[in-house]
Amino acid sequence: MKLRHRSWIQWAALLLASCLSVLLWPEIDLWVAQLFHEEGGLFPASDWVWVRAVYVGAPRVGMAITLCALVVMAVRWIKPGRVNRGVWRKSLAWILVVTLGVGLLVHEGLKNQVGRPRPAHTIGLGGDAPFIPALQSSDLCQRNCSFVSGHAAIGFCIMTLGLWSAPASRRRWWILGAIAGTLIGLGRIMQGGHFLSDVIFSLLAVWGAHLLIRQVWLHWRFYQLRRT
Repeated sequence: MKLRHRSWIQWAALLLASCLSVLLWPEIDLWVAQLFHEEGGLFPASDWVWVRAVYVGAPRVGMAITLCALVVMAVRWIKPGRVNRGVWRKSLAWILVVTLGVGLLVHEGLKNQVGRPRPAHTIGLGGDAPFIPALQSSDLCQRNCSFVSGHAAIGFCIMTLGLWSAPASRRRWWILGAIAGTLIGLGRIMQGGHFLSDVIFSLLAVWGAHLLIRQVWLHWRFYQLRRT
């Protein structure tokens, strides 16, 4: 089995398992959120230094990487010989996944459309909105809602730096991205900003965009090779 096919199968397996889990046991999200909630104190981890640092720092780091990638792309276009090909490919991969995976899919396609209230806005967790299980849409939140986690998506995007690398390097970048996104997502769960499923489906969104972009690129490369 080719590695790219194996990756799609692994992604589909995680998607299926995640969908079944939230459909059969939607209360898992509430149970995990309640672990970090205290009556009268809401989510005390919101005041922890490292949790606040992750919340504030993750978007800024993501923006800094994006700006660096854009600079690399611009320099490569103006003076092709000044930029290493490997650095240019990583920059291009980052821009594509951040634009399509995070910008279009995560934010515009999910966060601004599904309408899921955040844990801190949910009844029993400090808010007045009913709990909305994952994969269900509502009109209780209009924009920048809970499903899925944008912060975690930034961490998961690190996997895309290995998009066009050799298999071993690609696996290492995937692991680094998965760890980064999970840790950032954990911080947001502890703050009451996201449910567990928001983080899991954020991984699926970024990973799916990552695989799709790579698939399109491979087909384009095969087409070019056939023409030569």
